[in-house]
Amino acid sequence: MDYTGDTYDDFLQYANTHQKVLTLIKIAEALSQIHDKNIIHNDLKTNNVTVTLQEDQPTVHIIDFGKAKIRGTFKHNKHPFRRYWEAPEFTDGDFTSPESDTYSFGQLVKLVATLTHNPVVQEGLQTIVDMTTSRSPLHRASLPEVVRVMNEFLPIAN
Repeated sequence: MDYTGDTYDDFLQYANTHQKVLTLIKIAEALSQIHDKNIIHNDLKTNNVTVTLQEDQPTVHIIDFGKAKIRGTFKHNKHPFRRYWEAPEFTDGDFTSPESDTYSFGQLVKLVATLTHNPVVQEGLQTIVDMTTSRSPLHRASLPEVVRVMNEFLPIAN
């Protein structure tokens, strides 16, 4: 097994604001690439993202594809509870989709917002949370749109 860096949880404890926002952008880009291959991760959370730093530039890795499925092939059984990072369709017994991962990404953004002390960056991150965590998958923004918006406020995260 290869070392792919610190868990995202650990990374967030020492990263600066710029690195935190930059890694979110890179996670969204990586997740979008996964979706382009018709794969849905189904378990995006801080322990399933690792980060390595080289000259203060983060590289992200999305790991643990144990719950990943090909798009349109997996319908969840209805169950009465869900973990906070899981999209509502997990408990509703619906098919998961790329938008299910987008919801989980929004939960990562929400966590980063709580660990950021710049009010302008917090406001930008809250915009992303609002764009990605709608109860309805149809009302969640696409990851390319999320990346575009995040790139707009990345310069103020310095």
